[in-house]
Amino acid sequence: MEQNDYSLIYRKIGAKVTYYRKLRGWTQIQLSKMSGISTSRISKIECGKQNSNLNDILIIAKALNIDYRILLS
Repeated sequence: MEQNDYSLIYRKIGAKVTYYRKLRGWTQIQLSKMSGISTSRISKIECGKQNSNLNDILIIAKALNIDYRILLS
């Protein structure tokens, strides 16, 4: 898999995080408080600018009360 392929995956994950966060009516600050992940990191993940590690995905999914596989699919 090429680097561009990974970039697309990170952008898709970020878009899903944004979608489910907004579905709950949360700001990035609220998701940060619920997950313990910094607001700046959440912003970068949502924009696809920061490589999401599995730990972040698990924590964010738990905070959003969704199955982590939703973010990975």
